[in-house]
Parts: sequence; structure tokens; C-alpha cells
Amino acid sequence: MNNIEIFKAISALTLSQAYENFPLKIDISPSDLAITLDDEYWDESLKEISENMSEVVRNKNPASIAKPTIEWLSSSGFITYTGYSDGVFKGVCLTVKGIESIESDNQRGNKLLLAVKELAIEELKTQAKVKLKVLFSEVLSWSLEKYPTIIQAVGNYSSS
Repeated sequence: MNNIEIFKAISALTLSQAYENFPLKIDISPSDLAITLDDEYWDESLKEISENMSEVVRNKNPASIAKPTIEWLSSSGFITYTGYSDGVFKGVCLTVKGIESIESDNQRGNKLLLAVKELAIEELKTQAKVKLKVLFSEVLSWSLEKYPTIIQAVGNYSSS
């Protein structure tokens, strides 16, 4: 994973915790957030130097990215916090901008899903009409070619 993907995951965790507890102020440990991420976020965080030695790849390590991510969320106006000590952000709370960004994303997401659904339905209808026209043309052509054979088969069947 690259640092942007890790940043997005840590941001989502931070905002969701703050949203879930709003309007209460909570404490958030960046390292605890990083630890909760799936292994795929950690896969590229260590670079093997030798058989028994590895070094941390800072921009691909969730533990290194978590604290700057929360600081960025604060400096960008999505959250506030009252302080940072002992590896914990104290008094974290969503701002109006943070709440609006979360709720507008949900609304925007619902609108996009509805638009995609309607577009898909219309596209399926259009495709079905085209296929039915082609199929009907094929059936009509087939029946004109086979008309005498069909009449004979029906006649033979009714004679039996």
C-alpha cells in the first residue's frame, strides 16, 4: 500500500470514531488505529536489508503515517483536539466541516448509486429492445424460410 491509501484508511477510522461519539470529545491513539488496519496495509512497511535485518519504509508504514494524518485532519478543519501526550490525541471532536463532509458524502453516495441504478435499468431496457428486435427478425426470417416445412409438419402431424 502507498501512503495515500494508508492516509485514507486512518482518516476514515478517525472520522468514524469522532462521528460515532459526537458531540463528545474522545481520545484517539494513532498507533491503535494503525494496528487495527488489515495486513495488506502493513505488507510493504518493512524492507529487508539482509537475512536478519529489515528497515521501516516510513511512507508505507501505518504507524508512521497515523499521527501526521490526524494532525492533517485537524489543520484542514475536519476535527479539533485539545492536546497530544503519551501518544494520544486528547479531546478529539468533529467540526462542522467534518460532519458536513461525512454526511454530504453519504448523500452524494446515495444519489450516485441511484443514478447508476437508473442508468443501468435504462441501458438494460435499451439492450433488451435491440436484442428483441434482432431476435424477432431472425425468427421471422427463419419462419419464412421454413414456412412450407412447418405447414407440412403440421399437416403430417394432424393427419396422424
